[in-house]
Amino acid sequence: MKQFSDFALWSVLVVTGSWSTMILMTLVAAFVLGAGASLLHMTPPSAEHLGYYAGTSCMVVALLSVFVGVPILAWRHRVGFWRGLIAVIITTGWLALSAAALLALVLSDQALMFLAAAGLNFLIAVVLGVILRRRRRAKRLEPQRIGDVFS
Repeated sequence: MKQFSDFALWSVLVVTGSWSTMILMTLVAAFVLGAGASLLHMTPPSAEHLGYYAGTSCMVVALLSVFVGVPILAWRHRVGFWRGLIAVIITTGWLALSAAALLALVLSDQALMFLAAAGLNFLIAVVLGVILRRRRRAKRLEPQRIGDVFS
């Protein structure tokens, strides 16, 4: 059963990690474009166009991670077709919930709450990555040193 829990953690990490990384990279890129335009005394690009292209790219990456990444993980972890299908359905629901929350925050012009939601999603991805890294490290340790993973 430990293999299935690893699969579940990896699935959530693939979805939250790709989604939050794209959002944060887009925010950094928009900031750099705006700062570069102001340093060169040019008009910065339209925020609406940047937001549209950023949202489109985030959705493409998120959908690819759900419909391509999760089935690949299911095949790699050998969890079976039905568990893989359930994982795709659950991760699609998580993605839809995250997208709806972020869209509601954008439409209500609450930029700080949008950044908090994106940061929380990124924090979830980091925590899952740390858990998976410690599990992999615990598998490679000798039995008497297994307690060192959590120190």
